Amino acid sequence: MLGKLRKNLIITLISISIILTILVPVAISQSQTVSNIVIVPNGIFPFNVPTTSTSATFTIYVINENPTSESVPVYLNGNQYTTVTLSPYGYTPVTLSLPLGKNVIIVGGESLTLNVAKVSTIVTGNALLNKTSGPLIIVGKPGYSYEVNLTIYNVKNFNTSIESYTDSSIFYTNMYYLYSFPINLEIPFENSTFLLFKVPSYVPQGLYYFFNYIEFYNTTNYKQILGYIPFLILINISYGLNGNIVTSNTYTSNGITVSFTTSSNYTYILAKYPFSFEDKVIFTIIPISSPSSKFTAILSNYSISIPYPGGFSTTVEYYGSNNVEFAYTNSWIEIKVPEQYTTNQYQINVTYVTPTGVVSTGLIPQITSTSTTSTTTTSSTTTSSTSSSSTSSTTSSTITTSSSSSTTTTSTTTTTSTSTTTSSSSTTSSTSSTFTSSSTTTTSLITTTTTHPVSTQLVLGIVIVVLAIIIIAIVLLRRR
Repeated sequence: MLGKLRKNLIITLISISIILTILVPVAISQSQTVSNIVIVPNGIFPFNVPTTSTSATFTIYVINENPTSESVPVYLNGNQYTTVTLSPYGYTPVTLSLPLGKNVIIVGGESLTLNVAKVSTIVTGNALLNKTSGPLIIVGKPGYSYEVNLTIYNVKNFNTSIESYTDSSIFYTNMYYLYSFPINLEIPFENSTFLLFKVPSYVPQGLYYFFNYIEFYNTTNYKQILGYIPFLILINISYGLNGNIVTSNTYTSNGITVSFTTSSNYTYILAKYPFSFEDKVIFTIIPISSPSSKFTAILSNYSISIPYPGGFSTTVEYYGSNNVEFAYTNSWIEIKVPEQYTTNQYQINVTYVTPTGVVSTGLIPQITSTSTTSTTTTSSTTTSSTSSSSTSSTTSSTITTSSSSSTTTTSTTTTTSTSTTTSSSSTTSSTSSTFTSSSTTTTSLITTTTTHPVSTQLVLGIVIVVLAIIIIAIVLLRRR
């Protein structure tokens, strides 16, 4: 009886040891996932990549949506392919060499499936954005529209008798879902067309992308993809916020830590609390001298109307604010309020309305602000390894590029609605737009990834437990 009991105990201990051995690496891997790192194109749909040989190359873009530098590994089919270092709100292209069949790419917790298939002939071509090849970067301004000229040229191996083409029905994007209106490109693709983008008012600080492509396929077998021509448009929005306020004015209530300071005619308010685009966050500022003149900033889902050629329009949804510039991560929100709304003495209330409930700081006691001339914020940086040019914008954001073989076009828009400056022979049209924003309750189309790091102490504890189980099992076996 004791022998059987000892045997069952040994089997149980060994089983626990095996389970923990499997779970520890998984936990460590998940703890190393970097939040707000996205792949372009994203993994909404699998991509079919044609090749005439036994392998194919495919370029993805890795974008950092954080205001801090990040280093993140790129995994191909379960193996680490490379590691990329990204600047704040930066991006970098990664060219992958893919074998035939299904390939899975994982970066920062996001995945993309690429199916490589062999064909007899590949249709090739190039895309020009504002008459220049490569990704187009627009230094954007909220409330403005941008018209981008698209030209497809140098198309080879396109047989109109057995092949056709189509443009994707939807742009891959992290700003709002934009359904593509007819591109109206005609064979032999020597004409140009225009793409219209609108930046909503008070959209969060960040690097936004719009990715699309022209796809060629076999008319007798539409599943056989014969080639594609991608194009990428990046819009950089910067308010000079980085979530780092140097101040002694800090208050914590109900798990929400709020810091605040006044600098250069603005009051900066930083709220540290878990955040996602499913939350509605309300900042209420009450001047002591005039309590009835309270200022309320609401971060939530809003909608705008996007016009299409021919007098049509569509309504798109985005996450933004009703009246303040702001930046965010998964753990904090920083807003920038004109000093006129806070005055010299004021009170603050911060409320998070989440899917699981409501949490609020309550009214923070009276605050007396002292204006300073030094700023507590920094500009965001967009970095690419696709060009050797560098362009500084008029909105306190800097785009820095390093050398490579491809070309990146940067377009910088001035703060006036009637004039623009351009670089790399590109011309981006900019016009001031008035938006009618309405709050909605629809879940935002943009998602963020929240990870919970595993502490070193926890990992060491698990390892010690595993070793203890093994030692106990060995002792019990010897007693037999």
